[in-house]
Amino acid sequence: MIIQNSNIRRSLVENRYKILGGIVAIILVLYIIRTLNQNSYKKAQENMNNNTQNVTNQVVSTGIIPKEETVISGGDIPKNTQTTNEKVIDEFIQACNAHQLEKAYSLLSKQCQEVLYNSKIELFEKNYIKRIFNTSKTYSIQSWISKKNTTYQVKIIQDMLASGDTNSKTIEEYYTIVREENGYKLNINSYMGREAINQNIQQNGLQISVLYKDMYREYEEYEIEIYNTTQNTILMDTKRTTNSVYLYGENEAKYPANLYEVDETKLEIAPNYKQKLKVSFQKRYSTQTNIFYMKWEDVILNKEEYENSTNKQEYSNQISISIAM
Repeated sequence: MIIQNSNIRRSLVENRYKILGGIVAIILVLYIIRTLNQNSYKKAQENMNNNTQNVTNQVVSTGIIPKEETVISGGDIPKNTQTTNEKVIDEFIQACNAHQLEKAYSLLSKQCQEVLYNSKIELFEKNYIKRIFNTSKTYSIQSWISKKNTTYQVKIIQDMLASGDTNSKTIEEYYTIVREENGYKLNINSYMGREAINQNIQQNGLQISVLYKDMYREYEEYEIEIYNTTQNTILMDTKRTTNSVYLYGENEAKYPANLYEVDETKLEIAPNYKQKLKVSFQKRYSTQTNIFYMKWEDVILNKEEYENSTNKQEYSNQISISIAM
């Protein structure tokens, strides 16, 4: 563009250094702003990377993914107890990862060894170590229930740094801390523990004792001893109706028995014979629900007579038994 006005041309010439300086100053300011923005972004990225690396280092060194400690029910856990519990869990998982079989097995409670693995270390290796820790795992934990003992939700995760596998499934486990003479031990595989019952009843020649229950996350299993002192074979349930054997608890809740799991011959109690049964009930582990009694609604006092009857639906030589819990 040609500037025709001589005054303007003369002014530009005379002030050319000032104008050039202004342009340079503007360019310099823009450069400084850009540099500051880049540095801020770079610092933010470094902080984010450092935080990620800290988490990664923690997972690699301890196997523990940082988590929030939240007790879902049952109250707060003292900090020193929480630390002790987490140490036991970490020691167990690290032993499983390293396939240190005897060490891992020694961290299980005696009850857990007996109930889940028939006190055989070989079964523990086959059914737990080889099934879950076939590759290196990391984990996260969260307090779940604090009752007599504290139970933790443990999520066992494929170690992505070791395997490079980003598509593995998370295994959800529940570990309960119990105290034994030689220190703190674990109940694993969603086994919460055993609770003594020792409730008895005598009715119509039957002596029934509910000895104890083994508690799992999804159900409870009761050890029951039945002694038939009569001269007739007694049938504990005809299965004419569903849910005729159940636990009765608060808010009129009923928890039916899984009688399909019980061998039918064990429900037939011969004269002067003592029989032991294991019966599971559909009751999830909880700190909130109390059980009042166990109910058997369809007990036949003479099995032979019942089988020979022409109309079993109207057979009446039966009783209902409630055993207080």
